[in-house]
This record gives sequence, C-alpha cells and structure tokens, in this order.
Amino acid sequence: MKISYQILLVFVVVIIICLSISGWFLLQISENIIINKISDGDTQLAQRVGQEVKSQMANINSVLKILVATRGWCQMDAKVAKNDLSLIENNFPDITEIYIADLEGNQIAKKGTEKLENVSKIWSFQLAKGGEEIISDIFLDPQTLK
Repeated sequence: MKISYQILLVFVVVIIICLSISGWFLLQISENIIINKISDGDTQLAQRVGQEVKSQMANINSVLKILVATRGWCQMDAKVAKNDLSLIENNFPDITEIYIADLEGNQIAKKGTEKLENVSKIWSFQLAKGGEEIISDIFLDPQTLK
C-alpha cells in the first residue's frame, strides 16, 4: 500500500475514535441534563400536589372545627352523631375515615356500617386526647392514602 493511503486510513480511524469518544461524552452529558430536568419537574409537581392537599385539608379542618364548636359536641345521642357524620361525609367525600370516640378510645359513632372499635392506641387519637389535635390528616398507607 502506498504511504498516502496508510496515512489516510490512520487519519480516518483516529477521526472515528475521536468522534466516538466525543459522542459518548455528549450522550452522558445530555442524559444527565435530561434526568435533572425530569427530577426537577417531578419535585415541582410533588410540591404542587402537596400544597393542594394541604389547602384541601385546611378547608376541611376549619369546617370540622366550626362544626365541633357550633354543635357543642360534648354529650350526644349516638344516632344524632351518626347523622352528623353522614352529613360531613357527604360534604367532604375526600375524608376516608371519620368517627367520634370517648376519652377511653371507644368509638361512639362511625361513618358507614363498619363495626365500632377501640382507637385508644392510634397515635392521632392520643394527640387529640391530649388536646394537641382535633382532626387528623395523617395517611397511614401511602399507596391507598387511607
């Protein structure tokens, strides 16, 4: 082979290797940029959803506190309490569980036809009993939000 052909062949091989390496670096850089943009978008979406949930819970929270204050829920008939819970359930379908319990944790009234149970071991009930919290917006299962 002629020297000029060998020089051309080496030149082409070097160019192909350089282009391959620079292409790989560009691919890595663009991949990192895309991943960062997607994660930033996911973070912003999660923050917006979180703010929406907080605002919805604030609306429900304030209305339920007003209901507690205006209806004087100190002593009541369980049937009246069940009607009030049904009314709240109809007005706020996002509420997954609502009940009224005495200081020992025995449920007096509960929405739906579920069996009444003792809720004294539930953390949010213990906070409410201590006067720190009246309404819980804690989701126990992140998959079902219940």
